[in-house]
Amino acid sequence: MTINTADRKAAYSIKEAAEYIGGIHESAMYRLIWDKQIKSYKIGRRRFVLKTELDKYIEENMEK
Repeated sequence: MTINTADRKAAYSIKEAAEYIGGIHESAMYRLIWDKQIKSYKIGRRRFVLKTELDKYIEENMEK
């Protein structure tokens, strides 16, 4: 049995986060962050997004 390491990650890079929420472009991911729709944090020059933030964004934007 293979365990997907992405399932265990608590935070994603911008590229990974963009892929996680549906394969959007990285610039669209940055726009969501700049518009304060998704929270992120920086370590040095790199920016990360918590998996919980991505799941919350997806849940809030699901069509009902």
